[in-house]
Amino acid sequence: MFCNKYNHTIDDKGRLIIPVEYREELAGGGSDNGYPRRFYITTNLWDPMGAQEPCLYLWPEDNYRMLRDKLAGMSEQDPQVRRMKRKFFSSTQSTTLDKQGRVLIIPELKEYAGIEHDVKLIGMDMRIEVWNADAWKAYQAADEDDGSHWSETLGSLGF
Repeated sequence: MFCNKYNHTIDDKGRLIIPVEYREELAGGGSDNGYPRRFYITTNLWDPMGAQEPCLYLWPEDNYRMLRDKLAGMSEQDPQVRRMKRKFFSSTQSTTLDKQGRVLIIPELKEYAGIEHDVKLIGMDMRIEVWNADAWKAYQAADEDDGSHWSETLGSLGF
């Protein structure tokens, strides 16, 4: 489970250091068949244009496979489903950590999230979100919820 939040930066070569606390769950210990364990970087599936929540998702391989399996269950007879799958899978980066715990993020994904230098990594249970630090501040500032929606949501879940 990913939780907490961290401030980090993207270096001049486009690499992001993944916090030590996230590395084991994200990329696992050891390797498969002598290769480092893979994980996936995607756009925000629920905001494909990055209009409201322009962040990247980092998925451990097992969690990404669960998502992929759910998407595979959607009928491709629907043109909207095909369009969504094309957008999502063509904007997905399969990658590994280097020996220093860094990941190179491709330019297309950095552009989608507006990431240039300062980032905020947010633990979101089964994934990590990577935000442009200023976009995260703006998102937080715009959240004017007084807590009543939290109460309603938690109440609907039986809390």
